[in-house]
Amino acid sequence: MVIDHIRAAQRSIRARRPDGAAIYVILDNRSAHTNQGILRRAARSKVELCFIPTS
Repeated sequence: MVIDHIRAAQRSIRARRPDGAAIYVILDNRSAHTNQGILRRAARSKVELCFIPTS
């Protein structure tokens, strides 16, 4: 499932910066990227999700 892949990617990205520094990830506006679980995990992990404009 797409959401599982996104969560795995967030874990992998955070593991590369264990010092807790903010990480910025640029995403399209796919609905799977705005799932509440994904947004909560990103906030807990100090991963800032940056969405590109829709048009």
